[in-house]
Amino acid sequence: MWLGVVTYTAEATALWMRVAEAVFGLLLTGWAVRKAALMFSKA
Repeated sequence: MWLGVVTYTAEATALWMRVAEAVFGLLLTGWAVRKAALMFSKA
């Protein structure tokens, strides 16, 4: 979800900025998945 939002909002920016935002989106996704896994493992 974050990757799609970041990519959509960055259409007019430079290529390196879009790549950086895509990487940031992937990091956010990984963080969210890890947090969800920790929540489910404690339940």
